[in-house]
Amino acid sequence: MLQTVRSFTATETEFAWESAHADVLSSCDPGATPGGQRAAASVEGFSALAAPDRSVAENRRVRCPIVRPAGARGGEVLDRACILLHGLNERCWDKYWSWAQAIADRARCSVILFPIAFHMDRSPASWANFGVMRGVSKDRIARYPGLRQSSMVNAAISERLDEAPARFFLSGLMSGRDLGDLVAALRSGELPGIASDATVGFFGYSVGVYLLQCLTLADASFAGLGKRFLFCGGPFLSAMTPVSKYIMDSRAHERIIDFWVRDLEAELRRDAELASLIDTPEGRAYCAMVDPRYPQMNRRSVFSDGATRVASLEGDDVMPKAAILDFFEGTGVTPTFFALPQTCTHVAPLNPQGGEAVRAAFEELFDRAAAHLFG
Repeated sequence: MLQTVRSFTATETEFAWESAHADVLSSCDPGATPGGQRAAASVEGFSALAAPDRSVAENRRVRCPIVRPAGARGGEVLDRACILLHGLNERCWDKYWSWAQAIADRARCSVILFPIAFHMDRSPASWANFGVMRGVSKDRIARYPGLRQSSMVNAAISERLDEAPARFFLSGLMSGRDLGDLVAALRSGELPGIASDATVGFFGYSVGVYLLQCLTLADASFAGLGKRFLFCGGPFLSAMTPVSKYIMDSRAHERIIDFWVRDLEAELRRDAELASLIDTPEGRAYCAMVDPRYPQMNRRSVFSDGATRVASLEGDDVMPKAAILDFFEGTGVTPTFFALPQTCTHVAPLNPQGGEAVRAAFEELFDRAAAHLFG
């Protein structure tokens, strides 16, 4: 999986390069919408989504901000690095700066914030423009009676996943290979301020957890790179409930479940290109993470080696507690669940409005993460 990166720029606070993996992305016609004719009023929004995935220039440029511990001197080389992976349908790193700094300070490590394909600054600005996406949301509401949780925030990802549910896997595949390139660059000594033999750890949140789980199952060398701390994630895809104005609408979620759980065999017969990608270690690992009815590879033993810790919220309605416990049953992993005020949701798990309870949970969470990853 580990490749040599190209066209990279590197400082102590950012690493960026041109991805070599856009070829795995969907070749579907973005105009072929399952719902039929789109309303004229929303032409601008759909035009913003019209570029084929493989040609989205922003997605090919991968930029990883790097957070260093307070007091780290310029030119100081650190021998620990944590790679932090974010959640689904996110466009900015705002809520993660304090997380990254907490890990950096506790473990005296660099924290590299890794953007999943088509997220953060890897998508056109128009996809996050509420004025542009308002038309897409209004059109989806008109197209699908009974649609729930459609919004300007989730219109772009909902339309794209509705149009081609295969994108969920394909963008993850590209992200996994990009992550491999990041690790390869680190090991080659290309990241200033981080030793080439640095101890590596991974902190994943939400769909970032899912990506780490897939890669851990797919590749023994990746599994052995470093320990993993998984936050607000962990279930099979079929057990997640990500219908939210901030994540995706109900139609997009239904399409994903139909495609990946109910109709996968038929879909793979129709799409030889996708079938060839599923018939790889990454594809088989992804399917193992979709639903327990698929071959599970060596899932239980992989997560039984002591390298994984899990924490979540008691009341998380996107990654339910029961589903997390079910996934890790028999692995020896004992997830920790924080009981926090209702202001703390999956999208904002450490909402400062929760007061002292959240401050205490924040301290405990990142104390545990730093101790597990680098203790």
